[in-house]
Formats: sequence, structure tokens, C-alpha cells
Amino acid sequence: MKVINKQKVLEIVNLLFPYIEQKYGQVEGIYRHNGSKENVDLLIMKTFLNEPLDYQVQNVHTLCSFVKQLFRQLREENEFNSPPFPVNIVNALKICYQLKKSGGEYKIFLAQLLNKITGVDRELVVSFTRHLRKVAEQKTVNMMGLRALSICWGPTVLYMMNLQDIQYDTDPSQVLLMVLEDFDTE
Repeated sequence: MKVINKQKVLEIVNLLFPYIEQKYGQVEGIYRHNGSKENVDLLIMKTFLNEPLDYQVQNVHTLCSFVKQLFRQLREENEFNSPPFPVNIVNALKICYQLKKSGGEYKIFLAQLLNKITGVDRELVVSFTRHLRKVAEQKTVNMMGLRALSICWGPTVLYMMNLQDIQYDTDPSQVLLMVLEDFDTE
């Protein structure tokens, strides 16, 4: 099984996020539409082989699909990898979301949880959060506010499909929306 190095993903997103924001931030449905699977697979292969990415020749939807695929692969926890949002943090974020939903004080709990994410994982989460916020700033043009982005990205970065999540009406997009709205990335 091939494993993507988190540091490599961080380097890629730190290159691609500003490029996407500047060049394509106003494209309608920027993360809603999928790019060419063949081109995404080629970019993934180049990532594994440490070959240069020819990102300038790719269309916006291929680049966005590529970035989502990198995060999707990081989300899958195994003996070589733990996701940027670790499973224990995701489970606690679900509780935090339920607290928010019931009108409770959740922001201090949320800050404490997100501060437990450290190192490269934290850098990935901060970069990801800032990027989606910048994309959402163009929502009147690209039709992708934080809610729409959380729907597109929630299942990609937060693995949480089990019966308890369905029973308590907690889905990844709602939890991610809470993070995007309330995470202090400074």
C-alpha cells in the first residue's frame, strides 16, 4: 500500500492553495465539480514518485479534485498514517457540535480540541481552513460559501460514517462547518 507523506501534501497544498485562490477563486462551483479522473490519478502518481507536478496546465476542477484526493488519502488511518483530523478529535468534534446545536458554550471546548492537533497535522488543518475561508470570500461569484464548501469537503477530511452519527444527525459537513466558522487559525 502506498502512503502519501504528510509533509509532501503540505508542500503541495501550500503551492496549490494560493494558486487556486488567485487564478480560480471566482470560478463557479470551484470545489463542487470533479476534474478528469485520469489527470488526477496522474498527479497522484507523480506525487508518489516525487516528480514535478505540471499543475499550471491542469484545469481548476482537476486541481481541486487532486487536492481533495490527497486529503481523502490522508483521512484513511492505517499503521503508516494518521489523518490530520485524528479519529479521537473527530469523535470529540461531534460532541462539540452537539453542544453547539443545543445552544451550549462550545467555543472554548472547540479551541482546546483543535489545539491538540500539532505539528504537520496542525499546519495542514490551518492551511486548509484558511484556504476554504478565502474561497468563501468570493461566494457571490463562485457560489461556494462555507456551508457549500463544508458539504463538498466534510466527507473528504472527516471520517465519521457510523450508525451513531446518523442517529444523532451529525454529518461531516455540519461538523466541518463549525470548524470553518469558529477555528482561530492565528
